Amino acid sequence: MKSINLLYLSILLTLVFFSGCESSNKKTSLNQNSIDLVPNTIENKISDSNDTDDVVPDNSNFDINNTDVVPDTSLSDKNSSTNIDTPKQTASKPLFEDGKFGQIILSDHTRYEDIIAKDALFIDIRNDWEREYYGYAKGSRNTIDGYKLIFQIREPNGRGGYVDSQNNYEVFKQNLLKVVNNDKFKHIILICHSSGRTKRAAKALAEDGFRSVEHIVGGLNEWEDVGLPILYP
Repeated sequence: MKSINLLYLSILLTLVFFSGCESSNKKTSLNQNSIDLVPNTIENKISDSNDTDDVVPDNSNFDINNTDVVPDTSLSDKNSSTNIDTPKQTASKPLFEDGKFGQIILSDHTRYEDIIAKDALFIDIRNDWEREYYGYAKGSRNTIDGYKLIFQIREPNGRGGYVDSQNNYEVFKQNLLKVVNNDKFKHIILICHSSGRTKRAAKALAEDGFRSVEHIVGGLNEWEDVGLPILYP
């Protein structure tokens, strides 16, 4: 009976020993697998990082010709701040259709250089006595190269008004053609006392083929109201 019990005990111990070895082998295998996983995880992280770097600059819809997407204002800002107190000539020469003319509307914010282009003829179509009595807009002339550019002859009454008037358009136009050397594309700006005469003169010149004629709405009255310079002979 003892021999049988010893046999069972021996078998039981053998089973326990082999069971312990198998468990130890499994743990060793698991540890090896976990070690193998570590570099794989690192590789995956590096790969993901590279993919992210590729996505950030990938502007597939970016139009290289569209300079408005990322405007470079560093130079323009520098220039504008440098020249902020320097008046610039901003007026430019207009070009109208046949029979059309332009009008210049003044405001409290109007600057002289914004309306009187450098190469334009600024013509005061009034009489000499009107310029003496009321003054004239800076830069305007009614005589150029010896040619009188008076649209309507008016006889003064001595009190700033007139007693008689005579249409002088044909003489005005012929003298103007001489001044511009028959260049009907010359930029011309007209001013009178209240813009009644300049509107008629601009319309007549446009109908006669002048393509770049403008007149100042409100004339010298408006010019003075907005604070633009008035001179006297």
